[in-house]
Amino acid sequence: MATTYEDCQAMVDAGRKSGAVFLNLPFDATPSFYAALQQLNEAAIGVFTGAESQLLIDGHSRANWYYDASVAGGVMLDTLVYPVSRLIAMLGPASRVTGFVNTLIPHRIVGDKTVETTIDDNVSLVIEWPGGQQALLRALWAVSWGRTDAVIYCRHGTIWTQLFGDEVVVHSPKRSIPGATPLASDGRPDCYRLATRKETGPSEGAVEHFVDCIRGLASPTCGGDQQLHVHEILFKGYLAARIGRVQELQTTFTPWHKLDRAFLDTRSRPI
Repeated sequence: MATTYEDCQAMVDAGRKSGAVFLNLPFDATPSFYAALQQLNEAAIGVFTGAESQLLIDGHSRANWYYDASVAGGVMLDTLVYPVSRLIAMLGPASRVTGFVNTLIPHRIVGDKTVETTIDDNVSLVIEWPGGQQALLRALWAVSWGRTDAVIYCRHGTIWTQLFGDEVVVHSPKRSIPGATPLASDGRPDCYRLATRKETGPSEGAVEHFVDCIRGLASPTCGGDQQLHVHEILFKGYLAARIGRVQELQTTFTPWHKLDRAFLDTRSRPI
C-alpha cells in the first residue's frame, strides 16, 4: 500500500471520510481461494491449529528501484505482503507478531551488473491469532528453487494452496472429499485435489471485483480495514526485528466471509 504505516493509515482514513470504495492489493479472492474456504470448517478437517506461507525467489532481474529501500521498501513490503495477506484473508485478524529481518546479499549480481542494495532480502515473521494458533511466514530473495504457497494445518486435515495459481490440495485421512480428485501428494496418501472451476466462486479479477463493488453488486474482499491490518503486521514486524520484542497488533477487521467460531477454538473442549 505504501512504504510507511502512516501513509497506509492516511489512505484508509481518507477512504472512510470520503465514502469512496477503497480496495487494496493483494487480491486473494480467486476460485482457488473460494475452494479452500469451503474446507475451512471443523466438520471438514477439524479445528484450525497453525499455518505457514512463503514466497521464496531468486530476486528481481532488473537492477533498478527494486533494490532501493527508499522506493520499494524491501522484501517485507514487496514480497512478504502476499503470504501475510493470504493467511489473514482466510483466517481473520491476528493479535501479535515477531520476527527477524536482515540483508543477506548487500552486493548482488543482477545480470551483468553488481548492485549495492539497501533493501532487506531475508524475512521471517511469526504471527499469533487470539486463539493461540501461530503461523510462520517467510520471504527470501536468495534461492534457486522458488516456493509460493500457503499451508493451513487443522486437527484432522491440512490444506495446501498456491499463492499464484489454481491448485488446492487437501490431506484428509479421516474422510473423503466429495467432488475432489484423490491423489498421492509428495508420497502422502489420503490427499485430494479440489475443483477450482468457476462454480466454486467468482472467477473475476481485481479490476472486475472493484467495478462490482462500485456498482453495489459485491462487498470488498480486500478492503481498507483488512489490508491496514496486513500492513500493521509488516511494519510491526520491522519493529519487532529491530528491538527484539513481540508486538501487539492494534488494528482489526471483520472478515468478508463467515468464519465458524468453533473452527478457531482448540481449548474449550476435547478435540
